[in-house]
Amino acid sequence: MASGRAEADLVLTGGSLVNVFTEELQEGWGVAVADGRVALVGPDQEVLARAGEATERIELGGDLVAPGLIEGHTHLTRVSPSEMMDRQVACGVTTTIVESQELSYIVGPRGARVFLDEAERLAGRVLYTVSGLMSNDPAQDAQLGAEDWIPLLDHPRVVGVGEIYWADLLRGHPRTEALVDAALHRGMAVEGHGAGARLATIEALAASGVGSDHEGITAEDVLARLRAGLVAFARHGATRQDLPEIAPLFRNHHLDLSRVGLVCDGVESEALERGDSLNSVVE
Repeated sequence: MASGRAEADLVLTGGSLVNVFTEELQEGWGVAVADGRVALVGPDQEVLARAGEATERIELGGDLVAPGLIEGHTHLTRVSPSEMMDRQVACGVTTTIVESQELSYIVGPRGARVFLDEAERLAGRVLYTVSGLMSNDPAQDAQLGAEDWIPLLDHPRVVGVGEIYWADLLRGHPRTEALVDAALHRGMAVEGHGAGARLATIEALAASGVGSDHEGITAEDVLARLRAGLVAFARHGATRQDLPEIAPLFRNHHLDLSRVGLVCDGVESEALERGDSLNSVVE
Protein backbone atom coordinates (compact mmCIF):
# COMPACT_ATOMS: atom_id res chain seq x y z
CA MET A 1 0.00 0.00 0.00
CA ALA A 2 2.82 2.42 0.84
CA SER A 3 4.25 1.96 -2.65
CA GLY A 4 0.85 2.54 -4.27
CA ARG A 5 0.04 -1.05 -5.29
CA ALA A 6 -2.94 -1.39 -2.92
CA GLU A 7 -5.56 0.86 -1.34
CA ALA A 8 -5.59 1.94 2.30
CA ASP A 9 -8.23 0.66 4.69
CA LEU A 10 -8.27 3.98 6.56
CA VAL A 11 -6.87 7.47 5.97
CA LEU A 12 -6.61 10.35 8.46
CA THR A 13 -6.19 13.85 7.03
CA GLY A 14 -6.72 17.47 7.99
CA GLY A 15 -4.64 17.43 11.16
CA SER A 16 -1.06 17.69 12.38
CA LEU A 17 1.25 14.72 12.87
CA VAL A 18 3.26 14.40 16.09
CA ASN A 19 6.50 12.82 14.84
CA VAL A 20 7.99 10.90 17.78
CA PHE A 21 11.25 10.25 15.90
CA THR A 22 12.19 13.88 15.22
CA GLU A 23 9.90 15.61 17.77
CA GLU A 24 8.41 17.72 14.99
CA LEU A 25 4.80 18.81 14.66
CA GLN A 26 4.10 18.29 10.95
CA GLU A 27 1.04 20.29 9.94
CA GLY A 28 -0.99 19.01 7.02
CA TRP A 29 0.41 15.50 7.32
CA GLY A 30 -1.87 12.48 7.57
CA VAL A 31 -1.77 8.74 8.10
CA ALA A 32 -2.77 5.78 5.92
CA VAL A 33 -3.53 2.44 7.58
CA ALA A 34 -3.55 -1.02 5.97
CA ASP A 35 -4.46 -4.26 7.72
CA GLY A 36 -4.49 -2.59 11.11
CA ARG A 37 -1.03 -1.04 10.84
CA VAL A 38 0.32 2.39 9.94
CA ALA A 39 1.72 1.97 6.43
CA LEU A 40 2.28 5.56 5.29
CA VAL A 41 2.61 9.02 6.83
CA GLY A 42 2.98 12.03 4.59
CA PRO A 43 1.37 15.20 3.26
CA ASP A 44 -2.40 14.92 3.04
CA GLN A 45 -2.42 14.74 -0.75
CA GLU A 46 -0.11 11.72 -0.72
CA VAL A 47 -2.21 10.01 1.93
CA LEU A 48 -5.43 10.66 0.01
CA ALA A 49 -3.85 9.20 -3.11
CA ARG A 50 -3.86 5.82 -1.32
CA ALA A 51 -7.64 5.96 -0.70
CA GLY A 52 -10.15 4.01 -2.77
CA GLU A 53 -13.91 3.61 -2.80
CA ALA A 54 -13.86 1.24 0.20
CA THR A 55 -11.40 3.29 2.24
CA GLU A 56 -12.70 4.80 5.49
CA ARG A 57 -11.84 8.51 5.66
CA ILE A 58 -11.56 10.62 8.80
CA GLU A 59 -11.21 14.39 8.57
CA LEU A 60 -9.43 15.56 11.72
CA GLY A 61 -10.38 19.23 11.67
CA GLY A 62 -6.99 20.35 12.96
CA ASP A 63 -6.58 17.69 15.68
CA LEU A 64 -3.22 16.12 16.43
CA VAL A 65 -2.32 12.60 15.33
CA ALA A 66 -0.05 10.79 17.80
CA PRO A 67 0.74 7.21 18.79
CA GLY A 68 -1.41 5.74 21.56
CA LEU A 69 0.04 5.73 25.06
CA ILE A 70 1.24 2.51 26.71
CA GLU A 71 0.38 1.97 30.38
CA GLY A 72 3.15 -0.34 31.54
CA HIS A 73 1.81 -1.18 35.01
CA THR A 74 -1.63 -0.68 36.50
CA HIS A 75 -4.37 -2.40 38.49
CA LEU A 76 -8.10 -2.82 38.07
CA THR A 77 -9.53 -0.27 40.51
CA ARG A 78 -13.19 -0.82 41.37
CA VAL A 79 -14.29 -1.06 37.73
CA SER A 80 -14.80 -3.98 35.38
CA PRO A 81 -12.18 -4.64 32.68
CA SER A 82 -14.59 -3.55 29.93
CA GLU A 83 -15.44 -0.27 31.68
CA MET A 84 -11.82 0.46 32.40
CA MET A 85 -10.58 -0.24 28.87
CA ASP A 86 -13.33 1.80 27.22
CA ARG A 87 -12.19 4.75 29.32
CA GLN A 88 -8.50 4.02 28.84
CA VAL A 89 -8.88 4.25 25.07
CA ALA A 90 -10.91 7.45 25.44
CA CYS A 91 -7.90 8.83 27.35
CA GLY A 92 -5.58 7.91 24.48
CA VAL A 93 -4.15 4.84 26.25
CA THR A 94 -4.28 2.15 23.59
CA THR A 95 -2.17 -0.49 25.37
CA THR A 96 -2.75 -1.36 29.04
CA ILE A 97 -0.73 -3.91 31.02
CA VAL A 98 -2.68 -5.06 34.08
CA GLU A 99 -1.22 -6.61 37.25
CA SER A 100 -3.39 -9.65 38.08
CA GLN A 101 -2.42 -10.08 41.73
CA GLU A 102 -5.73 -9.11 43.33
CA LEU A 103 -7.99 -11.12 41.04
CA SER A 104 -5.67 -14.15 41.00
CA TYR A 105 -6.02 -14.81 44.72
CA ILE A 106 -9.80 -14.67 44.41
CA VAL A 107 -10.45 -16.62 41.22
CA GLY A 108 -7.37 -18.87 40.90
CA PRO A 109 -5.67 -19.87 37.63
CA ARG A 110 -8.87 -21.07 35.94
CA GLY A 111 -10.62 -17.80 36.74
CA ALA A 112 -7.58 -15.80 35.64
CA ARG A 113 -7.81 -17.50 32.26
CA VAL A 114 -11.37 -16.16 31.92
CA PHE A 115 -10.03 -12.62 32.32
CA LEU A 116 -7.29 -13.32 29.79
CA ASP A 117 -9.75 -14.65 27.25
CA GLU A 118 -12.04 -11.66 27.82
CA ALA A 119 -9.17 -9.33 26.94
CA GLU A 120 -9.57 -10.36 23.30
CA ARG A 121 -12.94 -8.59 23.23
CA LEU A 122 -12.02 -5.36 25.03
CA ALA A 123 -11.16 -1.94 23.64
CA GLY A 124 -7.52 -1.33 22.84
CA ARG A 125 -4.75 -3.84 23.50
CA VAL A 126 -5.09 -5.38 26.96
CA LEU A 127 -2.22 -7.45 28.37
CA TYR A 128 -1.67 -9.05 31.78
CA THR A 129 1.18 -10.11 34.02
CA VAL A 130 0.89 -13.35 36.00
CA SER A 131 1.10 -12.58 39.70
CA GLY A 132 4.11 -13.60 41.77
CA LEU A 133 1.50 -14.73 44.32
CA MET A 134 2.94 -13.73 47.67
CA SER A 135 0.52 -13.54 50.57
CA ASN A 136 0.60 -12.74 54.28
CA ASP A 137 -1.79 -15.67 54.82
CA PRO A 138 0.27 -18.91 54.95
CA ALA A 139 -2.79 -21.11 54.39
CA GLN A 140 -3.80 -19.22 51.29
CA ASP A 141 -0.21 -18.97 50.11
CA ALA A 142 0.14 -22.77 50.19
CA GLN A 143 -2.99 -23.52 48.17
CA LEU A 144 -1.49 -23.66 44.70
CA GLY A 145 1.88 -24.57 43.31
CA ALA A 146 3.86 -23.00 40.46
CA GLU A 147 2.72 -25.77 38.10
CA ASP A 148 -0.83 -24.37 38.34
CA TRP A 149 0.25 -20.91 37.18
CA ILE A 150 3.18 -21.41 34.79
CA PRO A 151 0.91 -22.48 31.87
CA LEU A 152 -0.68 -19.02 31.94
CA LEU A 153 2.64 -17.59 30.73
CA ASP A 154 1.91 -19.16 27.35
CA HIS A 155 -1.36 -17.27 26.92
CA PRO A 156 -1.02 -14.66 24.12
CA ARG A 157 -2.28 -11.90 26.43
CA VAL A 158 0.42 -12.47 29.07
CA VAL A 159 3.72 -10.57 28.88
CA GLY A 160 5.48 -11.87 31.99
CA VAL A 161 5.44 -12.15 35.78
CA GLY A 162 4.01 -9.23 37.72
CA GLU A 163 5.32 -7.26 40.67
CA ILE A 164 7.34 -9.35 43.13
CA TYR A 165 7.87 -8.11 46.68
CA TRP A 166 11.60 -7.99 47.25
CA ALA A 167 11.69 -9.21 50.86
CA ASP A 168 9.74 -12.38 50.11
CA LEU A 169 11.77 -13.14 47.00
CA LEU A 170 15.14 -12.68 48.69
CA ARG A 171 14.11 -14.75 51.74
CA GLY A 172 13.28 -17.58 49.36
CA HIS A 173 9.89 -18.33 47.80
CA PRO A 174 9.94 -21.53 45.69
CA ARG A 175 6.72 -20.87 43.76
CA THR A 176 7.73 -17.35 42.77
CA GLU A 177 11.26 -18.48 41.93
CA ALA A 178 9.79 -21.13 39.63
CA LEU A 179 7.54 -18.53 37.97
CA VAL A 180 10.51 -16.21 37.45
CA ASP A 181 12.59 -19.02 35.96
CA ALA A 182 9.73 -20.00 33.64
CA ALA A 183 9.27 -16.40 32.47
CA LEU A 184 12.98 -15.86 31.84
CA HIS A 185 13.18 -19.17 29.96
CA ARG A 186 10.46 -17.81 27.67
CA GLY A 187 12.20 -14.45 27.25
CA MET A 188 9.43 -12.64 29.14
CA ALA A 189 9.45 -9.72 31.54
CA VAL A 190 9.69 -9.96 35.33
CA GLU A 191 8.58 -6.98 37.42
CA GLY A 192 9.87 -6.02 40.84
CA HIS A 193 8.26 -4.32 43.80
CA GLY A 194 11.22 -2.71 45.55
CA ALA A 195 9.44 -0.40 48.01
CA GLY A 196 12.05 0.92 50.44
CA ALA A 197 14.78 -1.23 48.89
CA ARG A 198 18.38 -0.15 49.45
CA LEU A 199 21.06 -0.35 46.77
CA ALA A 200 22.25 -3.87 47.65
CA THR A 201 18.65 -5.11 47.57
CA ILE A 202 18.05 -3.56 44.15
CA GLU A 203 21.18 -5.29 42.89
CA ALA A 204 19.94 -8.58 44.36
CA LEU A 205 16.58 -8.15 42.62
CA ALA A 206 18.36 -7.60 39.32
CA ALA A 207 20.48 -10.69 39.93
CA SER A 208 17.27 -12.67 40.57
CA GLY A 209 15.98 -11.85 37.09
CA VAL A 210 13.83 -8.79 37.86
CA GLY A 211 13.99 -6.33 34.96
CA SER A 212 11.88 -3.39 36.11
CA ASP A 213 10.58 -1.63 39.20
CA HIS A 214 7.99 1.10 39.86
CA GLU A 215 8.68 1.78 43.55
CA GLY A 216 11.31 4.50 43.27
CA ILE A 217 9.79 7.59 44.90
CA THR A 218 12.64 10.11 44.49
CA ALA A 219 15.09 11.04 41.75
CA GLU A 220 17.86 9.18 43.58
CA ASP A 221 15.68 6.08 43.91
CA VAL A 222 15.03 6.01 40.18
CA LEU A 223 18.69 6.68 39.42
CA ALA A 224 19.72 3.72 41.61
CA ARG A 225 17.44 1.44 39.60
CA LEU A 226 18.83 2.73 36.31
CA ARG A 227 22.39 2.20 37.52
CA ALA A 228 21.52 -1.42 38.37
CA GLY A 229 20.32 -1.97 34.81
CA LEU A 230 16.60 -1.96 35.55
CA VAL A 231 13.81 -0.22 33.70
CA ALA A 232 12.48 2.36 36.16
CA PHE A 233 8.82 3.34 36.05
CA ALA A 234 7.99 6.76 37.50
CA ARG A 235 4.61 6.40 39.18
CA HIS A 236 1.85 8.98 39.47
CA GLY A 237 -1.65 7.70 40.12
CA ALA A 238 -4.10 6.34 42.66
CA THR A 239 -1.50 4.75 44.96
CA ARG A 240 1.10 7.54 45.01
CA GLN A 241 1.95 10.71 43.12
CA ASP A 242 5.73 10.61 42.84
CA LEU A 243 6.54 12.78 39.81
CA PRO A 244 7.31 16.00 41.74
CA GLU A 245 10.04 14.17 43.70
CA ILE A 246 11.35 12.34 40.62
CA ALA A 247 11.34 15.40 38.34
CA PRO A 248 14.89 16.55 39.32
CA LEU A 249 16.16 13.45 37.51
CA PHE A 250 14.89 14.92 34.25
CA ARG A 251 15.97 18.49 35.03
CA ASN A 252 19.38 18.12 36.66
CA HIS A 253 21.01 15.10 35.03
CA HIS A 254 22.27 14.54 31.52
CA LEU A 255 21.29 10.90 31.32
CA ASP A 256 19.93 8.45 28.79
CA LEU A 257 16.34 8.20 30.02
CA SER A 258 15.25 5.60 27.47
CA ARG A 259 14.80 3.12 30.35
CA VAL A 260 12.47 5.40 32.29
CA GLY A 261 8.74 5.04 31.76
CA LEU A 262 5.63 6.67 33.20
CA VAL A 263 2.92 4.56 34.86
CA CYS A 264 -0.20 5.17 36.95
CA ASP A 265 -0.09 1.96 39.05
CA GLY A 266 -3.87 2.28 39.28
CA VAL A 267 -6.42 4.96 38.38
CA GLU A 268 -9.45 5.84 40.48
CA SER A 269 -12.77 5.32 38.72
CA GLU A 270 -13.65 8.99 39.22
CA ALA A 271 -10.49 10.03 37.40
CA LEU A 272 -11.28 7.73 34.49
CA GLU A 273 -14.75 9.24 34.27
CA ARG A 274 -13.13 12.70 33.97
CA GLY A 275 -10.87 11.46 31.19
CA ASP A 276 -7.73 11.39 33.34
CA SER A 277 -5.37 8.44 33.10
CA LEU A 278 -1.81 8.13 31.79
CA ASN A 279 -2.59 11.06 29.47
CA SER A 280 -2.70 13.36 32.51
CA VAL A 281 0.57 11.94 33.83
CA VAL A 282 2.26 12.67 30.51
CA GLU A 283 0.86 16.21 30.50
